[in-house]
Amino acid sequence: MAVEEQILSSNNYAINYHNDGRAGQRCTISLRKVTKLAFYIRKRGSPTGNVTMCIRAVSDDSILISKVWGLANSLSTTGSFVEVTFASPIIINEEVRLSCECDVQPYGDDVFYMYQNTDVKPLEQHSRYLGVAWADQAGEDCTYRYTYDAPPGPTVNLSDTEADPTYVAEGGGGRRRITDTELNPEVSVGGGSQAIIIY
Repeated sequence: MAVEEQILSSNNYAINYHNDGRAGQRCTISLRKVTKLAFYIRKRGSPTGNVTMCIRAVSDDSILISKVWGLANSLSTTGSFVEVTFASPIIINEEVRLSCECDVQPYGDDVFYMYQNTDVKPLEQHSRYLGVAWADQAGEDCTYRYTYDAPPGPTVNLSDTEADPTYVAEGGGGRRRITDTELNPEVSVGGGSQAIIIY
């Protein structure tokens, strides 16, 4: 497994009061099976409802994969990386928003997330949901981490000849070991040299 992350943070913002319950990072995931997702979050007061982490397609805002972490009131007041493990990971190959989501609360009972107010990750950006649409924050990056597996490459079954290059195929499906002369086209013969000519 490998990790993609942005761990710097300079500011925090309330997900559930200012942002209508969603915030995160806009990025592109290329042929990766995402197994875990985490955000650096904390609580203030006594927020109710669940904290959910999901990955949404930028194209139509549909949820590609999602997992409830637990009750918002179970978060610490100091902040830490809070992580979910997806039960059935999927391979993602598109532009997405990594999103931390929770129920909208009255001011004072908040879930805060951390972000960096400088551009850390090229071609990525911090993103907030403001009522009716997402608003990307150019020059900023959310504090996040996801774990992924790269999908396996194609299986290549080598023949005996391909697996052992010191053998060559013969007519009728047989094979023979390459001679020293064939391996070295110029070999010493009686003080001189012999060139191998292939017709």
